[in-house]
Amino acid sequence: MGKELDDFVALVEADKNFNAEFSVPLSDDEFKIFTEALEKNKSLKRLKLSFLSLDPVRVSKLVSVLKDKPINELVLYKTYLTDEGLNELSGLLQGDTLQILDVGYNRISQDGVKSLAKLMKTNNSIVTLNLRYNNLRDTGILYLSQILETNEKIKVVDFSSNKIGDRGAGYMAKVLKTNKNLKAVNLSHNAITDKGYEELCMAREVNDTLLLLDVTNNKMSLRKRIKSEKIQFQKTLKTGFSLDGMKL
Repeated sequence: MGKELDDFVALVEADKNFNAEFSVPLSDDEFKIFTEALEKNKSLKRLKLSFLSLDPVRVSKLVSVLKDKPINELVLYKTYLTDEGLNELSGLLQGDTLQILDVGYNRISQDGVKSLAKLMKTNNSIVTLNLRYNNLRDTGILYLSQILETNEKIKVVDFSSNKIGDRGAGYMAKVLKTNKNLKAVNLSHNAITDKGYEELCMAREVNDTLLLLDVTNNKMSLRKRIKSEKIQFQKTLKTGFSLDGMKL
């Protein structure tokens, strides 16, 4: 067993208020030791995992360990999470403690998001949803927008770098016209053109509760890009809120 895992096991078993973070690849035997250590900590509230492989079997085991804990933040960053693995998280989404779900930089497609959207229909705890750097595309945003139109809990969403085009922008524009609970929306680094940008601007005009809408680094004309960057900068100065970290 590596030193990193030794240190993690010792910390998670000794400190009941330990915010667990781990970013080293694990063999199957090491992963078993890792989850056994997590199981012994009955008050774990935050778990951040990155750069280790989480296939559906491992995700299922992880959920079985976490589902009875007061976990309020789960970050699975660059863990090779697939649609099937995302679906295994259903056990946590059915609880009422998880507030922050970050599954950025993974292998989630519109199919995985369709399943996630179904689970979100009955979830009243998620406040921040981070899906950056996946493969949601416009159809994935359609599934999520249908939830966001009526969800009164989610305040921050990050859908950056997901190959979202003007149709996806239109779906989010429809959300912004009716949802008065969202505070920050990140749609940067996608494929939105002037058409989608204008739809989002019109929606923002009638939404007086949204603090930040990031549409920088898309495929708008230079004039629109400059305008979007200026608006974001001014909003950041006015509100003091930044999309960095995507938390409220």
